[in-house]
Amino acid sequence: MEATPQHTPVDRFVDRIGGESLFQVVPFLDDPLVIYAAVVVFYEQIINQTVRFATGYGYFFLDNPLWLLRPILLIGAAAVTQLLHDRYAAAIDEMKLIERAENPQQFKKLTSSRLTAGIMIAGIGFTIANALLIIGLPTLYDAGGIADVIQFLVIIPFGYAPIFALFLSTYIAVEILVPRRIAASNIGLYYHDPEQLGGMRPIGELVKLAYYFLIIGLILYAIALYGPYLLRDYLSWAVAPGQIANILFTAVWIVTLTTMVYGLHTLHKFMRRQKREKIQQLDDRAREFVDEPWDIEQFELREEAQEDYEDLRTRMELVSATKEYPATFTMWAQLTVGVIAPKAIQLILSNL
Repeated sequence: MEATPQHTPVDRFVDRIGGESLFQVVPFLDDPLVIYAAVVVFYEQIINQTVRFATGYGYFFLDNPLWLLRPILLIGAAAVTQLLHDRYAAAIDEMKLIERAENPQQFKKLTSSRLTAGIMIAGIGFTIANALLIIGLPTLYDAGGIADVIQFLVIIPFGYAPIFALFLSTYIAVEILVPRRIAASNIGLYYHDPEQLGGMRPIGELVKLAYYFLIIGLILYAIALYGPYLLRDYLSWAVAPGQIANILFTAVWIVTLTTMVYGLHTLHKFMRRQKREKIQQLDDRAREFVDEPWDIEQFELREEAQEDYEDLRTRMELVSATKEYPATFTMWAQLTVGVIAPKAIQLILSNL
């Protein structure tokens, strides 16, 4: 039994509109979600911006070129979502989780359909409410005509929101749900692991990878947020981000960091528990071959048990040498940089 790719509503929608045929024309578009993102970007940047220009409002990205980071983030989120699903399938295959688990079904899918649907509905609802109730249709129309109305009522809710929702649900699954599934399972550590990580490195690497991708997104968002104001002498449109923007960025950074720490801590507790239970089991067996095991001065190994006792001691040394975190020194160094970088960049940009 192998892990299977999760089919999302976007996947099924793209298949129905003939997205599969594009695979033969454009080889790198081998994922329905990436195709959907490309279609959204094409409509937004070519068709809708042309309508905006034709109705006398100009191309928005000529006023603010950093606005083009938005489609990069969108296509990037779609590609990363697929990559994380592929890496998850490779990780559980390398760890043989499905073969080893008492309930293999829990590892077949990375994300939860309910979680994905909930985030998607919330995202669509919020973006539409923001356009209608907070910004308002008159304001949108005055700013960019029918093109901006379409942008905020169609493209963002039904183009951007679903893709970012799928990415977010995948990220939550990697950082929170998968570590919890492993902790609740009956699988044991692999004590012959040459890296002495109990065979847990693939999941640890997946947690780090998902965190790094979100950090890259945060850094690009910081550039898009503060860039126009820093280039105010060259752009016709530039607004200084306020205190609320700074607070929200910090809050997202803290939540991102917290989820990553939670995932690693959950795996750490699982590995520590497994390790201690196994050592205790081996020690209990070893004491059966010893007279007066509690007194080092009276400690005496029965002659007929010499070979069995040495075998148990060797096993105990393997277990004891196993680390309690699924991370190498290099991985810790990379995570340290990833923890500091987003906030450091935001502080630099906000103080220039």
